[in-house]
Amino acid sequence: MSTSNPAPIENGVGDDARGTTYFFSRGRSSASLWQRISLFVSIYWKSLIVVLTPLILLPIPILNAGSENARAYKCMYVVLIMAMYWVLELLPLPVTSMLPIVLFPTLGILDSDKTCAAYMKETNMMFMGGLMIAAGVQHSKLPKRVALWTVQVVGCSHRRLNFGLTFVTMFISMWVSNAAATTMMVPIVEAILEVLEQQGLGDVYVNKKKNALPENGKDVKPDNRNTDEEAAMPSDITICYYLSIAYASTLGGCGTLVGTATNSAFKGIFDSEFPEISGSVNFFWFMAYSTPPMLLMQLLVWLSLQVTFMGLFRPKSEAAKNVNKASSGSFTTMKVIKEQYRNLGPITFHEKASGFLFILAVFLYIFRKPGFMPGWADVITTMKVKDGVTSMFIVVLMFILPMSMDFIKFFSASASYEELAASKPSSGVVTWGILKEKIPWGLLFLLGGGFALAEGSKATGLSSMIGSSLNGLHGLHPALVLLVVVLVTQFITEFTSNVAIANLILPVLANMARTLDMDPRYLMVPATLACSMAFHMPVGTPPNAIVAGVAHIPTSKMAVGGIGPKIITTLIVWGAYPTWGSLIFKAEDIIGLQTSTDTAPITNLTLSCNATTASLSMTPNFNCSSTANIVKGAFNCSYSPFKS
Repeated sequence: MSTSNPAPIENGVGDDARGTTYFFSRGRSSASLWQRISLFVSIYWKSLIVVLTPLILLPIPILNAGSENARAYKCMYVVLIMAMYWVLELLPLPVTSMLPIVLFPTLGILDSDKTCAAYMKETNMMFMGGLMIAAGVQHSKLPKRVALWTVQVVGCSHRRLNFGLTFVTMFISMWVSNAAATTMMVPIVEAILEVLEQQGLGDVYVNKKKNALPENGKDVKPDNRNTDEEAAMPSDITICYYLSIAYASTLGGCGTLVGTATNSAFKGIFDSEFPEISGSVNFFWFMAYSTPPMLLMQLLVWLSLQVTFMGLFRPKSEAAKNVNKASSGSFTTMKVIKEQYRNLGPITFHEKASGFLFILAVFLYIFRKPGFMPGWADVITTMKVKDGVTSMFIVVLMFILPMSMDFIKFFSASASYEELAASKPSSGVVTWGILKEKIPWGLLFLLGGGFALAEGSKATGLSSMIGSSLNGLHGLHPALVLLVVVLVTQFITEFTSNVAIANLILPVLANMARTLDMDPRYLMVPATLACSMAFHMPVGTPPNAIVAGVAHIPTSKMAVGGIGPKIITTLIVWGAYPTWGSLIFKAEDIIGLQTSTDTAPITNLTLSCNATTASLSMTPNFNCSSTANIVKGAFNCSYSPFKS
């Protein structure tokens, strides 16, 4: 009896099993209504309690609204909400801790200044809240979608493409930190330049040894010898793109109070130095003043870089020839950009929610107290409400609103039971981990240190001493004084942190304005913008440092490219306030300073012989006795000077 040999086994698989596909059935049972509800509650119970707790406790402040202890019951309402959130950890503990910033002023319990003082200065709260909002929006990839869409609309010739990227960056940087805006746009610029190089339409770098192409499927390793001679040298077109992004980020940050830390530092120091007129500079009026100069500076800076690096108005130059050659491949570049846009897929709920919260934040910032009409803060409470409230309100909403709408399937009869122990609760539009990663928390200490210096200088008389030393400028025209301030500020900011310069120079300018009897905004607002205008050195601003490192831009090239932007921004920052600014910031706004009771009157003045009490009574700074008290042809008179 013979037996057949078994088939050989290779890799543990016999011939009988080869080519066979096995399917294992997986049962699906329809989920009943009760199962859907119970699973939904078991998964989303924290979100439900977050929403229901304020509603269930709402009768506490409503039923006691007419009692003499109404504010106490409102405070009890907030305490109970926070106790529930804290004990059950319904939101990250730091987020729950932000609730008084929103609820205390809006419910009339405590105003913004006193509430935020328990945490930090209200200006710090506004700035950090703005950074958190920006981090949440950036996390959703919405800014990249907007940038790629805009490029498709503008077109892909070099000049139009550079123009579109520049103005998109500027707009994003009005709401996002300038470093974040630069970081987001750099990969887009890299992709565009690489496509042009692959099509033979321009070189990213002018030296080929550093960027040798692979041979025979093997990567070419760069020769480490003579590294100084073979260092990557970007082409003029490359430099133009990267510097445009960096400068647009800087200029865009000037547009709003949350756009850059220097603006926030100004707001904090101004409010501290002149609390009686702090309302004369708010989010709306600062934006109304700074946006037109920002747009004009951006347009002229773009033109300046086009002239310097892309041969604009020099059609026979080598730069212009390279630009025209590369622009002939705009169709290929557009295909790549459209492909990147398609790869993003359909717009997600995460992006929609982020965009909605962003627009809501802008609306609340602008219409909190617009000046030309009652703001929403005037309607809901008599307490002082500032922009820090808006920032924290949007941040809290970002943790409450879900990133996706997955929970809707719990209300669908077609959802199976198994599909619903597999569901997990959707995270918020932003998470605490994202904020910890993306927020430069050290800025809190930087801003706080600046405010401490301002307070210390004022308390010890240092700013007064420095301001008084400038008495020699008293007879000069205010425009000339402003020019000196702008030039000195722009020179210093090239070599050190713009926030540090703002923190050092603004308290001095505040006292200088007192010494010269000037509107403090006349000097402080232009100086704040000048603090950001660093274009020559990589260390001048974070955007400069980022693009210089990514594109290997030599300091000499950046110094040359910054000449035009420096001249343009100096002239516009200097000329904007005496012209456009006089329409936005009116002289009557500082009456609170001139009538301040903080300054002791100057007595026993010697007046000219033709001075009469009738003539002096028309001047609010003088307080003179009646003619009945005339002694030897003179009368007593006190003069209240500008606040000192």
